[in-house]
Amino acid sequence: MRSAGGVDPHLRLDGILHTAYSEESFAQLQSWQRELQAEGHRADLLSRGETLRAEPALGKHITGALLVHDEGQIDNRRLGRALAAACVARGVRIHSGVKSLALECDSRRVLGIRSDLGYVATNAVVNAAGAWAAHVQGVPEECVPQVHPVKGEMLAIQMPAGFVRHTTWIPHGYLVPRSDGRLLVGATATDSGFDTRVTAGGIEALLHAAVTALPALREFTVSETWAGLRPGTPDERPFLGGTPLQGYFLACGHYRNGILLAPATARLLAGAVEGSDTVPDAFALGRYAVR
Repeated sequence: MRSAGGVDPHLRLDGILHTAYSEESFAQLQSWQRELQAEGHRADLLSRGETLRAEPALGKHITGALLVHDEGQIDNRRLGRALAAACVARGVRIHSGVKSLALECDSRRVLGIRSDLGYVATNAVVNAAGAWAAHVQGVPEECVPQVHPVKGEMLAIQMPAGFVRHTTWIPHGYLVPRSDGRLLVGATATDSGFDTRVTAGGIEALLHAAVTALPALREFTVSETWAGLRPGTPDERPFLGGTPLQGYFLACGHYRNGILLAPATARLLAGAVEGSDTVPDAFALGRYAVR
């Protein structure tokens, strides 16, 4: 991605740490380790002492952890800029700030897109509208995906370099150390419609989870808070591929896994649009009855 668009998205594959604070949760990690190793993945079960050597800031009441290798993180904001730059470098036109957007079609097929920029004729349209995927105007009822917004609140704490070393799952949250000195703490999940307010309750819950796991964080500065909308579906699987309307395709409903599933989604959608590939039924719009 960096070579394609000139923007480094800061990919780090230095493992993800999953913590346990009771014998019961540690036993669950042991079971998960066996499953991962049976599938050929590298995963090390860490004792309490080994866990604290890996992450010294964790609270002393920790029981142990599981370090899953070859996993990590990427800076989603930088990744978005990198993707846009790579697309523009290949001749893709990106229009931002569009206020109105509607599909135009007849009873069988897509005709084009109309927006405040005008009308564009096309024989293929991909709905990748995220939490708003069910609200694109002009779409026939039988082609509307069952996607709804799931609100997530997050915050960032400014920390010394290396204070947290790995992306770490803790009870009721997760921690992501960024190279710019921020420690991201996430994330809540509430059905609040299209409300993107940052709430006192949401921030309280995140801070409680973070400070309980890493008590020293209570002395650090909260540098940023924000909220976003995940595109949820009834079974938490995305909608991919074609619809009953010829030329209208879906790439939506990825919930928490949009970035993780983006490469596979792109390959599947490219094949579906070109007519050279089919999408598994598990992701098809037809797995639900018409709304």
